[in-house]
Amino acid sequence: MSSSVQDSTGRSTVRTSLWFSSLHTLGTSILSIPLGVLSSILIARALGPAGKGSYDLVLATMVLLNMVLGFSLPSGITYVVARGRAALGSLSLRLGALALLQGLLAAVLLTILQHTHYSAAFLPPQMGSGVIAVIVLSLIFSVLSGYWRAMLMGRQEIVRANRVDLLGRALYLTLLLSGMGVLTVLKYPPSPLILTWINGGVVLLTSLIFLKALRPYLGMSASGHSGFREIVGYSFPCYLANLTQFLNYRLDVFIVSFFYNVEGVGLYTLAVSLAQLIWLISNAAATALLPKVAALQEAVSENVARTAQMTRFSLWLSFLSALFLALLAGPAIPWVYGEVFRQCIAALLGLLPGIVAFSIVNVLASYISGIGKPQLNFMVSLVGLGVTVTFDLLLIPRFYIIGAALASTLSYSVSALLTTWIFVRESGIPARKVLIWTREDGSLMISLARRILGQVASNWRLR
Repeated sequence: MSSSVQDSTGRSTVRTSLWFSSLHTLGTSILSIPLGVLSSILIARALGPAGKGSYDLVLATMVLLNMVLGFSLPSGITYVVARGRAALGSLSLRLGALALLQGLLAAVLLTILQHTHYSAAFLPPQMGSGVIAVIVLSLIFSVLSGYWRAMLMGRQEIVRANRVDLLGRALYLTLLLSGMGVLTVLKYPPSPLILTWINGGVVLLTSLIFLKALRPYLGMSASGHSGFREIVGYSFPCYLANLTQFLNYRLDVFIVSFFYNVEGVGLYTLAVSLAQLIWLISNAAATALLPKVAALQEAVSENVARTAQMTRFSLWLSFLSALFLALLAGPAIPWVYGEVFRQCIAALLGLLPGIVAFSIVNVLASYISGIGKPQLNFMVSLVGLGVTVTFDLLLIPRFYIIGAALASTLSYSVSALLTTWIFVRESGIPARKVLIWTREDGSLMISLARRILGQVASNWRLR
C-alpha cells in the first residue's frame, strides 16, 4: 500500500498509494459523520430553526471572508510543496504574518458592513457587535489551519492530516457537549453567540494540533527559498475558481437570508449539510489525487486512468448514497431534529441530483489543478456561478428554500457537464470511461474490500 521514492533533496520517503490515501480519507470522513450529525442535532434542538439560522449565517460569513481574503493559497501550498520547491520553515513564518493581516482586513470589512443596509444578510442583528470579534479570531486560526494542513498534504502526509481532521470533529462535539452541560447547570439558555465562541475555541485548538504535526518538517529545506512567490502565482487562478465555486455553494444562503429570515437559513442549511455528506466520497478521492498528480506529472497515462476510475467510483457510490438518503429523509428528519425542521425535506430532495452530479467535478477538478491548469476550473466555476445567480434570483423569491435547492442542482449539473468535457479533451479518453461503471471497477472494489477486511481481521487477532 506504500512506495519508497526520492524527493527533490535526495532523501528517501515513504508515500502511501493513491487508493490507500483515498480510502483512509474516506474512512476518516465516514467516522466524522456521526460526530457532525450529533453536533448538528444538539445545535438544532438547542436553538431551533431561527437560532440555528443565526449560528449558520455567522459561520457562512466567516467562511466567505476566509475565501475572499485567503486567495486559495492552500491549493498553491499543496502543489508547490508536493513539487519539492518550498522551504517549510520560512514559508510558515510568512503565512503566519499573512494570517494576521487577513484577520485585520476582515475586521475592517465587517465594521464597514455593519453600518450598511445589507448587514442583516450577513450578521444577525440579535447577536450584537460582539460577533465581529469572534468571527475575526476564528478566521485567523481557521486560515492557519488551512495553511498547516496544506503543507502536510504537499508532503503527502495525508493520513496524519486526516487524523487531525477527525480529532477536530471530536473536539467540537466534546466542547459542545461540555458547554451545553455547563449552561444547563447554570440554568442559562444556549445562544448562537455562545456556540460561535465554542466553535472559535475548536478552530484555535485544531490549528495548534496541525502545527504540532508539521513541526518535524519545518527544519527541512527542499529549496533555498520559501516558495511563496510560486505559491501565489499558482493560487491566483485557483482563487478565482474557488471563489466562484464557493459562491455557487453558499450564495443561496445569503439570498435566502436577504429575502426571508434566519429561520429560512436554518432550514436550508440543514438540507445542504445533510446532502453534502454525499460529497465525503468524492472529496476523499480529490484530496488524495491533487498531490499525487502534482508530484507525478510525467506519468500522464497512469494519472488519467486513475482519475477516470476514481471518478466512476465517486459517481456511482454517490448515487447509491443519495438514493439511501432520499428514502431515509422523510421519516428520520422530523424524528431526529424535530417536527419544526420537516420543511427542509423537500429542499433536500431537490438538492440530491445536483449533489450527485457535482461529485464528478470534485474529482476531475483536482486532476485539472494537478496538471497545472486551474484556470480551466475557473471557467467552469464562472459559468456555474452565472447559472446560480440567475436561478437563485428567479426561484428563491417564488419557491423559498425549494427554489434555492433547484437552482443549485441546475448549477451543479452544468458544472459537471463542462468539467467532464474539459477532462475528455485534455486526456483524450472517451466520456464513457469517466462515467460508466466497468467490470474492472467491480473486481477492484472486491479486492480492496477483501484487503481491508483482512487487515482488520489481522489486527483483531494481534489483540
